Amino acid sequence: MPKKNLDYWEAKFARNVERDERNMAALEAAGWKVLVLWEHQLKKKELPATRRLLYEFVRREDDPDYDEAFPAEEMA
Repeated sequence: MPKKNLDYWEAKFARNVERDERNMAALEAAGWKVLVLWEHQLKKKELPATRRLLYEFVRREDDPDYDEAFPAEEMA
């Protein structure tokens, strides 16, 4: 949280949360699946976990589990 203009930033963050919740609800109501990725999840040390998360998010019921689909990931 920024140290200056605290009231402004608290209100801005609250509005952002409300907007994001509305947008996600509208997308889901339209039949979309929603996955939120944060910037830190794209950093090199987080990429293996992020790849797994993305695969599981888009995986169909008859697709193999992540470890079966990408067995080399275990050794990387």
